[in-house]
Amino acid sequence: MTDAEFNAKLVLAFTSLRTADYRASETGDQADTRLRGLIETHAGMTCLASSTWKKKNTKTWKSPYSEARKKVAKGIFKFDAEISSAPIVVDKPNGKQNWPDCLIVYKKTGLPVEFKRSETGTVVWNSGLPQKGGIYVFNGKDGIMEGTTLFLGTQVIADDIRLLLETMRDINDGAAKLLNNLIADPTWNLYARPMFNGKSKPLSNPTRSIIEDEVMAFLTSLSWG
Repeated sequence: MTDAEFNAKLVLAFTSLRTADYRASETGDQADTRLRGLIETHAGMTCLASSTWKKKNTKTWKSPYSEARKKVAKGIFKFDAEISSAPIVVDKPNGKQNWPDCLIVYKKTGLPVEFKRSETGTVVWNSGLPQKGGIYVFNGKDGIMEGTTLFLGTQVIADDIRLLLETMRDINDGAAKLLNNLIADPTWNLYARPMFNGKSKPLSNPTRSIIEDEVMAFLTSLSWG
């Protein structure tokens, strides 16, 4: 299968997400699994369990994912050797609670995908900023509006703002370490975890359709070799 043929399947898969409904009764994990399933079905991919991806080499078995696993842990998604001749989706490649939620792998390239969910319309970022090169799938509710939309990490935060927030995070970490050195009682310390809050609302964004179309253009342009 050529890159263009696979990209066309991905466009079809992510287009299907644009009409995926929001289900208030679902947990976050259930929503992630359902939406990931739509990608797998429409793009004709199988899911590789996180445990298989992370399984380490033994004397009798060598993991085909060792090199890719180490690079993905560092946020690198271009690999030296072909990882899979058929497209696969890796569930939670860096473990639960770590970005990304899943990774589409084909030939020598990985595409990180993160699922976000909220009933307030805003995206909960916690301690992680939107990542470059990743696709975000937001499923949620914004007033009377509900459903699913898509965006790239680069579409929701400018590079200069990212740099400023990363600098503020580093200052926060340094201040916490300094203050902890002043505590005489070694059984106590300060855990100062920086949290990032984005106030944009993807579902009600007036340029939502333009943003989604740009995601499709990004998918069309991907090179997997």
